[in-house]
Amino acid sequence: KDADKEVRQTATWRLERIRDSRAVEPLFATALGDKDEYTRICTARALGEQGDLRAVSPLLRLLREKKEGRSFRAELGLPLGKLRSPEANGELLRLLSDPSEPEDVRAGAARGLAIAGDRRTIEPLNAILKSSHGGPKLRVGAVDAVAALDGKAGAPLLTKIAVNKSEHGLVRFWAARHLVDLTDGAVDDARIVEALLGIGEVSGQTGTGEEQNLEAM
Repeated sequence: KDADKEVRQTATWRLERIRDSRAVEPLFATALGDKDEYTRICTARALGEQGDLRAVSPLLRLLREKKEGRSFRAELGLPLGKLRSPEANGELLRLLSDPSEPEDVRAGAARGLAIAGDRRTIEPLNAILKSSHGGPKLRVGAVDAVAALDGKAGAPLLTKIAVNKSEHGLVRFWAARHLVDLTDGAVDDARIVEALLGIGEVSGQTGTGEEQNLEAM
């Protein structure tokens, strides 16, 4: 309740690292409605870490509210995924499959479902990646989720994306990066190495710069 938003942000950030059921109700009763968006994002993350299912309903209510900012709604996928609620997973799956939703919100839903380990997500993820639709934010989110959910079984699709020069450089980069992780670095396909090294060709920046560009899109 402090007037200084940085104090409020710090308080919710600390609660993210301290599991205490007594903190849950004040978080969604007060901090989740804070006028500062980053405080609200920190609050949502803290609720996800607390693991208390009482947080599902208030988080879902905000996720469904399209008047909320896109960046805030996109952040709700991970905490909801960490709560592993069937109701939350169902709503995230609906969002992922809804082309009318902003791509960053859909990407957040994909990452949340991956955290939840919901394998129903694999089919819509594959459909997204096998099509030519969706911008880089959505496609990178889908690549991340396929790697997390499908592991080595998803390697053929990730390889196809990594070597496809018509893909956005960031999508190729993250597909290649996950392939390196899945194979413990045993990648001998020069095209995958090219995807890792060639990311700077998209805008003349390093991979880190490209990731920042994607966040700003």
